[in-house]
Amino acid sequence: MKKMFLVSLALFLAALAAVFVGCAHKSSSSGSSDHGASPADDDDNDDQDNTIPPDQAFLPPPPAGKMWTMIWHDEFDGTELDTSKWTTYGSEASPEPHRDGYWVKEATYLDGQGHLVVETYEKDGKYYDGCVDTSQSFTHTTGYYETKMKCHTQVGHWIAYWMDGGDQSQANPAKGEEIDIIEKAWVQGLMAGWIQETLHWGGGGWDEKNYWAPQALDGYHTYGLYWTDTSYTFYFDGVAVWTPKKSDGICGVPLPMIISDEIGNEFFDNGTIEQATLPDYSYFDYVRVFDLIDKTRD
Repeated sequence: MKKMFLVSLALFLAALAAVFVGCAHKSSSSGSSDHGASPADDDDNDDQDNTIPPDQAFLPPPPAGKMWTMIWHDEFDGTELDTSKWTTYGSEASPEPHRDGYWVKEATYLDGQGHLVVETYEKDGKYYDGCVDTSQSFTHTTGYYETKMKCHTQVGHWIAYWMDGGDQSQANPAKGEEIDIIEKAWVQGLMAGWIQETLHWGGGGWDEKNYWAPQALDGYHTYGLYWTDTSYTFYFDGVAVWTPKKSDGICGVPLPMIISDEIGNEFFDNGTIEQATLPDYSYFDYVRVFDLIDKTRD
């Protein structure tokens, strides 16, 4: 978020040529819920406990002697956002300025069909979008984090599922870090297939990965982070897409989760909000957090 990716057209064309050869990510090209092989596919089902929802198609293989349990989730059922879990920001009566727009609570709501909606819209000459986070209710460190999301369709803004916190005044990610599990800006033009993941820490430290997944423009897909004491691994539809080499270390403090839309043209070739046909929407089917516990059965 703090340092936007500015890719050159030459780099894009070179990367595109390579990606077309090897971009077969077990894709759900029609937006289906088949996210790839799951360690829970065996009849024994011994890598997870009974907290795991039946539609959870993927979990990373746990270490020996460990199993997965779900410790936090929101399925976005009902008609009202659960404010015991999520904090909202601003309102149309008192909007919170953010980048080239305003965050307002009216832009984040449930559609009554099991989804969180993040809307981007214009009203009386102002551009609005929204942000919700778990800063007042839930922070955590290692584990597996996943959301299932359908991204927006218009230029000039981007959607993100991310984590951020701790003390980032020092060049030491162990004391605080920003972890962008998914940032989706490009939805039109030559860049439309790219997805970005980024790490930021104090002292200007950062690392990023951009991968080619044009199927993300169609329907719902899952985006995950497996955070351990020694590594991060990022997933798209149950397939690992990035394990950064973290010589600087891993964040060691609990972080909240954040879902936000950002209005601006910081991303190369993403257009401006004035070029967008509004309103525009991103949809979240669920957010889930899993932790490792000792295996209770052989």
